[in-house]
Amino acid sequence: MRTGRHSDYVMFFCLGFLVIFGLIMLASASSNLGRVRYDDAYYYLKHQILFGFSLGLVGFFTATRVNYHTYARISFIALLISIVFLILVFTPFGVTANNSARWLAFGPIRFQPAELLKITLIFYLASWFSGDARRKHFAGRGLLPLLLIVGTVAFLLLKQPSTSTVAILIIAALAMYFVSGAKMKHIFLLGAIALLALVIITIITPYRF
Repeated sequence: MRTGRHSDYVMFFCLGFLVIFGLIMLASASSNLGRVRYDDAYYYLKHQILFGFSLGLVGFFTATRVNYHTYARISFIALLISIVFLILVFTPFGVTANNSARWLAFGPIRFQPAELLKITLIFYLASWFSGDARRKHFAGRGLLPLLLIVGTVAFLLLKQPSTSTVAILIIAALAMYFVSGAKMKHIFLLGAIALLALVIITIITPYRF
């Protein structure tokens, strides 16, 4: 916006469609619960629009004013902070519910570190892949470090446990690795390792199934 260039309208349309579709699904799925608990079928929809959509809209337009190179410069620190938050869920700052430790609480502020991680990991991988062309072709510079990064994050998430988030992040990492121009054999190898690991984990802990 600062350079006067046109916005990516395709991206904007896709994002808008997903947000609207999500709100419709939320209204449909929560109407009965809202009616029972609060005598308002649209309670959860209103809550999401007020505290989710509106704040997200402010964040969206704020982000369009920031040069994307800024995200690249802070991506590593942001990822480290996200990993620290993931570790903190296993300390007294963590909130355990239904045998899952997924939330952090600092006074009245409560949030889920995995949601922050989804953003910071994508920022970091985008910056990391674009920083050295050899990461696309050489396993020692691309595949192995990527396995270490994703494996570390996946281990912490599985400890919570949060298997669905692990699957989402693995798919995102594979997609970004593919888009970066990596060798197909490396992509298939990474995908096979991830799939095998998830199958083994599911067998070991049947409740994940």
